[in-house]
Amino acid sequence: MRRSVCTAAVIVSLVAPVAASPQEATGAPPPDPSQSSSTPVFHTEVVVTPERQPEARHRIPAATAVLTRAEMERRPAETLPELLELLPGVHVLFDQVPGGAAMVSSRGFFGGGEADYVQLLVDGVPVVDVESGLADWAALQAGEIERIESLRGPGSSLYGDTALGGVIQVFSRRQAASHGRAWVTSGSTGLLLAGGGYHGSIGPVALGLSGSGSRTSGYRQNSAARQGVWHASVTWPAIDPRWTLEFDGLSRRRHEPGPLTGSELAADPFASNEMFRFDREDTRRGRAAITYRRMAGAVPAQLRVHLASRGTDRLRTLLIAAGLGDRSLRGVSTLAATVSGEAGTTLGAIAATELQINSGVEISQERLDTDYRAVSDSGEIGARTASLDARRRRAAAFGSVGWAVNPRVRLSSGVRVDHIADRVAETDVGPRHSAWSPRVGLNVLVGGIDRRPLSLFVQSARAFKAPTIDQLFDPHPFPDFRGGTFQISSDTLEPQRAWNVEAGMSQSIAGIRWEVVAYRMTVRNEIDFDPATFRYNNIGRSRHTGVEVDVRVASGRPVSASLAYTLTRAVPLGEAVRPLQLKNIPEHLVRSELTIAPRGAPGIHVRHTLTAGRHLDDEHRFPLRDASTVDVRVEQKLGRSRLTLDALNVTDTRVEELGFALPGPSGTPVPYYYAGIGITVRAGFAIDF
Repeated sequence: MRRSVCTAAVIVSLVAPVAASPQEATGAPPPDPSQSSSTPVFHTEVVVTPERQPEARHRIPAATAVLTRAEMERRPAETLPELLELLPGVHVLFDQVPGGAAMVSSRGFFGGGEADYVQLLVDGVPVVDVESGLADWAALQAGEIERIESLRGPGSSLYGDTALGGVIQVFSRRQAASHGRAWVTSGSTGLLLAGGGYHGSIGPVALGLSGSGSRTSGYRQNSAARQGVWHASVTWPAIDPRWTLEFDGLSRRRHEPGPLTGSELAADPFASNEMFRFDREDTRRGRAAITYRRMAGAVPAQLRVHLASRGTDRLRTLLIAAGLGDRSLRGVSTLAATVSGEAGTTLGAIAATELQINSGVEISQERLDTDYRAVSDSGEIGARTASLDARRRRAAAFGSVGWAVNPRVRLSSGVRVDHIADRVAETDVGPRHSAWSPRVGLNVLVGGIDRRPLSLFVQSARAFKAPTIDQLFDPHPFPDFRGGTFQISSDTLEPQRAWNVEAGMSQSIAGIRWEVVAYRMTVRNEIDFDPATFRYNNIGRSRHTGVEVDVRVASGRPVSASLAYTLTRAVPLGEAVRPLQLKNIPEHLVRSELTIAPRGAPGIHVRHTLTAGRHLDDEHRFPLRDASTVDVRVEQKLGRSRLTLDALNVTDTRVEELGFALPGPSGTPVPYYYAGIGITVRAGFAIDF
């Protein structure tokens, strides 16, 4: 029986204290727009991500959220996926699973680990896999992050592909002021996290070096993982204008335990699927970037050349039907080169108006070399069964304008055009796709300008998501059990295209900041696996509607609280019967937090999360149980050091992260589940110098 939608409404939140500004975090300190003569000065928090340039948060016509360093340290979180779960309107699967492949969804867009609909940026650079567009959410630990900004809703007008559900930008501590830090955390499941680094100046040159590592034996059988990450940077001179040269590396090895049937889950939720006993992944990443940045003068500008390489060997079992799988080893080698440049300026206050202009271009060349090898039932690697050499070229140009008509009204608009051309080595031509992504927005302040007025906004935008190289060309040969093979990729796929309208309001008053946002997005040419043809197809349309409410009371004070509620309705269109919520997407997500941090005494943070209204299939035959979990952090500061003790899922609630259904021998669907982690305890120590 379908859960009825019951929406409660009154929700309020408080302005978080301004930490290191994002301008400082990116090394780009233009004047604070909230201090211009045409702008009221009641709110000074500035964000970069929503408009690709610094802008006062209350003047942006989009749903945004910010996590500062101080807020992160109070929460029971040690990795980036755990921190993302704190953002309103964002749902993260496997966020507390050490070494797990976290999956991020927003506004009802969920790729199931095969594609991403939320774009990840680290210090302004997209972090995605060439063949799938998947972001590497597990690449950073919390100790390496200075600030997180999120833009919910379509961001294609500025960021192009993979931004259909939103954009999340991470500002690393490597970009902050001179500092040093070291940390170590140990806990259940054999967990060990450690890292450290120092960033400082020698004369006119700024140097940085950092590294971190993690390992775990896993919370399920065959789920051990380990990872190492390092970073080095040189910036010269240390003043504006400046050049920055950066190098990054990552090495990861993890095992995958596979899904369990309902009976297997009931018998032992922490067991592994015997068919998946050989599944594992070995990944190596490298990155180099050189950036020229000039923030002084009439036209601040930035130019970046970015190179990224990756090598992955993944032994993976894919279930074709209940109890029937296909096992293969895939080798992947990718190389991506990107050149980007952008510039912006503010035409000063004239007759109490202000005009901000920003524009830029991005050009990239991506290469994928991949092959498949058969794997026997005993785990032996066999001969090559398929290979592919594919290329993707991207070219994009974007521009945006913000016009402060008067101190109360601001209009904004922008547009981006993307052109994507694909080909494989055996052909001279391949699919070509183009997309225009415009947006328009309006902000209005109601009430006394100097008395923390009510901020209203409305925005309309178009967005797109191109089919991935895997969806177009993946050569993986699946057995047809008649002596032949078939592929699920299709080179006739068209981009998904969406139109979004949203409106919101927020206010900061009497120690409380509240925000309410409502949206409606229609998507056509939806790409999904079509069981009728056993291939990826543009199978129809969907509609995503929802309400997001956020509350922060006395944030940053000795006693503070917050409450966030997200209602999400994501349904297919064109159905003869009543449309049902798409699989694995929660209809209700409620998160409440309480922090008690008296000066000089241990602080305690308690978080409760409720996830409800999920099914593992689109027909709603198999509901996923509602999950109610409680996480606790106790923190004690001792000068420049701090001790933390975390207890996650303290009630040891049974959680099913996600699931799917496959036809059984008699044609009856068989549900499969991925169990979540149980109660977990960990202790940490960090010191700043």
